[in-house]
Amino acid sequence: MALDDTNREQFLVEMKEAQIRHLISEEVEKIIKPLVDILNQAKPHVYLRRDDLGIMFKVSPQTVSDWVSHEGFPEPARKIGNTPIWLKSDIDDFMLLDKVTAKMRIPKKIKKNKSNG
Repeated sequence: MALDDTNREQFLVEMKEAQIRHLISEEVEKIIKPLVDILNQAKPHVYLRRDDLGIMFKVSPQTVSDWVSHEGFPEPARKIGNTPIWLKSDIDDFMLLDKVTAKMRIPKKIKKNKSNG
């Protein structure tokens, strides 16, 4: 019985820590995003095709499409014909925010526990 109480308490502590990390990551994004936008206003637009992104990230172009569909990767800024085109600044912003918030994401262990109960 005491073991179940200990596990429950540990789970609640981990959940609270995950919530705090999530709130911090949201606040960091609120601070960083406007700064990145200001920096990007001074840069000329550079466009990237799916093939360019595949080379940049060392993945297939199809993987880039999958990321957009399922992983929260930025949507293309526009299409030229049937070719999706991304702004390099959007990709740079995404990578910066991803690096900042990566350490604050909910641990897999907690995600599993949340889905079980």
